[in-house]
Amino acid sequence: MTSEEESLRQSEEFFADRSMPFPMDSEWEALARRSYNESFPMVVNDTYQEGLLEDILPAFQSARIRSLLGVPLRYGRVLLGYLTIFREEIDTDIVWAGKLNLDDRNQRVRESFEAWRELKQGQAREWLPEEIDLVRSLGTHLTMAIMQNRLYECEREQRVLVEMRNQELNTARTSAEEASRLKSDFLSSTSHELRTPLASTLNYLKLLKEGFYDNPEELQEYINVAHRSAENLVAIINDVLDIAKIEAGRMQVHWELVDLRAMLQEEENLFRPESRQKGIPLMIDCQVDRIWADTLKLRQILTNLLANAFKFTESGEIRVQAHLRSQEANPSPQSVVEISVTDTGVGIDGVQGDFLFEPFVQADGSIKRRYGGTGLGLTVCKRLVELMSGQIWLNSSGAGQGTTVTFTIPVPPDKQAL
Repeated sequence: MTSEEESLRQSEEFFADRSMPFPMDSEWEALARRSYNESFPMVVNDTYQEGLLEDILPAFQSARIRSLLGVPLRYGRVLLGYLTIFREEIDTDIVWAGKLNLDDRNQRVRESFEAWRELKQGQAREWLPEEIDLVRSLGTHLTMAIMQNRLYECEREQRVLVEMRNQELNTARTSAEEASRLKSDFLSSTSHELRTPLASTLNYLKLLKEGFYDNPEELQEYINVAHRSAENLVAIINDVLDIAKIEAGRMQVHWELVDLRAMLQEEENLFRPESRQKGIPLMIDCQVDRIWADTLKLRQILTNLLANAFKFTESGEIRVQAHLRSQEANPSPQSVVEISVTDTGVGIDGVQGDFLFEPFVQADGSIKRRYGGTGLGLTVCKRLVELMSGQIWLNSSGAGQGTTVTFTIPVPPDKQAL
């Protein structure tokens, strides 16, 4: 196979699925197949004499169409369509023994030969070879124009696809770079967060081991500080392990009926020392007695949200509210338990609200330097809420205006939250 034949074959395959066949009924198609070969167009000199066109003759008669010439527009073996030219019927007037002379001097003679006059109306006119060649040439040029247009359209589509792909790659690269940056920040901050409580724990344990304390009160203080440092260390490690377990799909949900009022009371008792120390009251407003959820995961969500609220609040109050509401859903509304934690703390820019639920993210570097933390608390809460088929979102009026984090837990149709 020569290079030209190979090029033709590839071009035909390329345009085979892009061909636009000429829309024909069965009679028209049969006529085209009968009349067309590789050398000549489809020629019909008299539509009245063509049996295959009998069903559509009324349409031709209303337009006075008497003959047609169709040229297949082909590119290799691909049929692009047909160029069809229609010709109207003509009237003929033959006088004076078959000759027509317009000289007025012959008028009387012409009148005497009226019997020789032959008037014919609605006659068909045959297509001449030069007319057929002209239409074939026009068909060739039209075929080339169609192919050039298709090549242009294909090239334009490919260019658009390449641009879209480049945009996707740029977006993916930007996301990857941002993820890499966040993970680097996470590793640096986490290493600091891990080292601080670990060093504190080891230092105070060393003091206890070597007996560097003067009285029982100082001994108890050393023990308390070492214990708090160990708890902080465990909390950081648990957050990291929870994220890894959730993303690996290995965390299971254990559904049970939870006494929500009792759980919120336990949370209030847990944060009472911090509430007293900072002078920030924790107010509970629970309108739901029980909820269908995973006890451990629900407690972890509430603890993380309250810990954040106390961490970022210097004055004012912290309020927890829980109530039952109806949520629009297909095919019918669904009952959900909505729990919100509102503080009067530092607040955030509203644009950053959803972004804070991403791993390793805090509002800005100053927050991390001032308050510490790994930025995993809200991420863990979001993943746990979604595991229980709920939703979580954050609202803030702006910096210094406080923050409200709200999440929902759906009520199963066969269960009743009281």
